[in-house]
Amino acid sequence: MSKEENAIIARKLSKRFPRKVFPRLEYFDVLRDVSFSIKKGERVALIGSNGSGKTTLLKTMATIYLPDSGDLLINGYDVYKHAEKIASHTTLISPALDFQKKLTLRQTLRFFHSIQAPYGELDIALDFLKRMHMEYLLDKRLESFSEGQKAITRIAIGMMKNPDIFFLDEITTGLDVNRKEDLVDFLKENISSEQTIVMVDHDPLIVERICDSYILLSRGVVVKQGRAKDIGKELAYKYEVMVIMKDRPEFDEIVMLFPDQADDVLIDGHVVYFRAEDEDELYSIIERLRLNRETITKYVVSLVDLSNIYHALKPETINEIRTVEDEKGLPERTPTFDELQEIIRLFGIMIDTKSGVKIPPRKLP
Repeated sequence: MSKEENAIIARKLSKRFPRKVFPRLEYFDVLRDVSFSIKKGERVALIGSNGSGKTTLLKTMATIYLPDSGDLLINGYDVYKHAEKIASHTTLISPALDFQKKLTLRQTLRFFHSIQAPYGELDIALDFLKRMHMEYLLDKRLESFSEGQKAITRIAIGMMKNPDIFFLDEITTGLDVNRKEDLVDFLKENISSEQTIVMVDHDPLIVERICDSYILLSRGVVVKQGRAKDIGKELAYKYEVMVIMKDRPEFDEIVMLFPDQADDVLIDGHVVYFRAEDEDELYSIIERLRLNRETITKYVVSLVDLSNIYHALKPETINEIRTVEDEKGLPERTPTFDELQEIIRLFGIMIDTKSGVKIPPRKLP
C-alpha cells in the first residue's frame, strides 16, 4: 500500500519519559516498537487499560511529542522534518486545552481562529455550537461555564480547522447523555469519508458508534489491530443478556436460579449480566428467565460489538498480550488494587493482593 493510501504509518515507534528515582534520574518506556498503519477515512479507536500508552500515542501522532526512535508518517509527512505541515492538516481535541476564563466564548473563538489562520474557519465552530444548543452563550464569560460546556468549546475550536485527521482524546468527558448523542450525530454527518478519526474514549458505546477499526495496546505495545466487525473473534462470548431484577439479588440466589451460568454472571445492583457463547446457551438463559419471570422486570439481549472488547477478551487473547509483553522484554510490575479488582471481576482470576502473584484460576466463591 502506498503512502498516499495511508493517513498514518508508524514503524517501530518508541517514546520514553524521565522519572526521578532517588537519587538518580531514570527513563521509562511509554511506547515501545509500535508499528501500524491507518488508511485515509478510517475511524480508529485506541483501546487499552490505563497506562497502556493511548494518550501518549495520540499526542505523538499530533506532534505534541516527538518520538525518541522509529518512523512516523502523517499524510505522507515525516514528523521529524515536517511537524508544522502535519499540524496544518490535523487537529488534537483534548481536555488539556485550557482557556482565558475572563474572555467570552465569542472572544475565545476569535482568538483561536486568529492563531489557526489561514486554516481555521470560524463558521464551522459557530455551526457546531448551534447544533449543540450553545449559541446563546457566545457573549458569556468562560469562567461561568460548566465542564460540559468547556468540553463543547474545545471541540468547536478543534472543528475550525476542518482537518484531514482528527485526534480525539476523551472528548465526551463532562457531557450529558443528550449532548453526547448530539455530538455523535454531528461527527457522523459532518466528517467526510476522506477525513480520518483516531480517538481515545472510555465510553465504549460512543467508541462503538463512531469507530470502524481498533488498535489494542498493552503497556506501550500494539497487541492487536483489526476491524470492528471482526471483534467477536477476540471475545469469549457472542451474546450478552442484561436482566433488571425486581429486588437486589445476591450471588447465591442467581446461582440457584441459573446454575449453568454461574461462571459467566456479573451483578451490578439490580442489574445482572449473563454471557452466552452460542445460540443454545442463549436460549437456555432465556428459558430460565421465563421460568423465573416473577423475579425480573425485563431483559435485553444484544450481540457483542466493539464496546465489549473493554470487558471480555478471550483467555488466548490475554495470553497473546502477555506473550507480546514478554517478547518486548517489559519489566514485571505489581498490579494496582484497581487492576486486581478488574481482573477478578472480568475473568474470575484470583490474585494474592499482597504479592501480586496470580493463583491458578478457580471459580469465585
